[in-house]
Amino acid sequence: MTIRGSIRSLFGQILGAMRTRLDLFGVEWQQARSQVAVLVGLLLAGVSFLWLAAMMFSLLVVTLAWPTPYRNWVVIGLLLIYLVAGLVSLILLKRRLENSENHPFSASVEELGKDVSLLMQALEGGAEHDGASARQQPSRGSGDEAVSKRTNP
Repeated sequence: MTIRGSIRSLFGQILGAMRTRLDLFGVEWQQARSQVAVLVGLLLAGVSFLWLAAMMFSLLVVTLAWPTPYRNWVVIGLLLIYLVAGLVSLILLKRRLENSENHPFSASVEELGKDVSLLMQALEGGAEHDGASARQQPSRGSGDEAVSKRTNP
């Protein structure tokens, strides 16, 4: 095989690997996009219905307490309950997002990391192979060095 053929073969393998990685990235992009759309839709629906339920509950409590002298305290109490519940929800959401183990494009990053480590091993192996072949060449001296190395470890 000629050098030109080797270079073409190497270039073809590199392009094939890049295409595979781009295909994987595309699949993960579609999955992440669809997951985000579903999560945002569910989040908006859930928040909307919970907000409506909280408003109806508040209206019920205020109408029940209206003829009493404690109506202002009831409204303040509901406000504090909703404020605490909202803050707790945001803190839990923040923790969940920070501790999320499902990172988008994790498979692509993992494959690229493997590619880099294999490339580094190949480069180090090539350098070690060149050094090892230079060390394995016999010396042109009298041969006494080889005998002394065998007898004196």
